[in-house]
Amino acid sequence: MSSRHLLTVDEAASYRGCSGQTIRNYIAKGYFPAYRSDEYRGIVVDRDEMDSALAALPLAKVQARPDRMPFGKFASVYSLHPDACR
Repeated sequence: MSSRHLLTVDEAASYRGCSGQTIRNYIAKGYFPAYRSDEYRGIVVDRDEMDSALAALPLAKVQARPDRMPFGKFASVYSLHPDACR
């Protein structure tokens, strides 16, 4: 049996490098579950569940909307390869 790595919303945001509101939005959209915890006094998420759900997220967006880029229509995405031109 594996132990859970529970993180508060703020800890999960810090771990993922985003805001707490982004984590709350992901929970609200059902990307991964959240748990109510008296020990942590609020909502917690399992780090492994969050990682696996968010790793699959860009692929899911591309498959659901093949006519659009997963970065948004105003995004500028450039290659870091030295031979690539802008």
